[in-house]
Amino acid sequence: MIAHYWWGRAGGRGIHCLGWWKLCKPKCLGGIGFINFEAYKKAMVAKQAWRILEDTGSLMGRLLKARYFPNGDFMQATTRPSPSMTWKANLWGREVVEEGLVWHVGSGRSIRIFQDRWIPKSYTFKPIQNGGLESTTLVSDIITPSRGWNQA
Repeated sequence: MIAHYWWGRAGGRGIHCLGWWKLCKPKCLGGIGFINFEAYKKAMVAKQAWRILEDTGSLMGRLLKARYFPNGDFMQATTRPSPSMTWKANLWGREVVEEGLVWHVGSGRSIRIFQDRWIPKSYTFKPIQNGGLESTTLVSDIITPSRGWNQA
């Protein structure tokens, strides 16, 4: 709609002189500085999804839990028949949250080495698998009680 406003003509089609991606670039990078509304909306919905994940006692979190995931948690919840727009939006925002979630190791008793994301500052947040460990090995199996690596 914004592109049509800038490049359109009254009563007819206009020529779009620049692509939308260029219009959304900051002015200092050669764009016009328009907000990418889809990215903005996804960020706001991801913020709401993060709040549901972190603040389980909030009214929104309790209502959504009662309806969509009464026996589980938000990250494993799925869609049900005829979900609300709020729920669909939160699932969309959860995708963004999932991309950045990394386990905080602690004892490592519930973190699977090769399936879970637990290594910070790594592209996949997972180790490169080698033939020495089973795929079901837990992080606690390779940490000593003094919080060092078990190299045996």
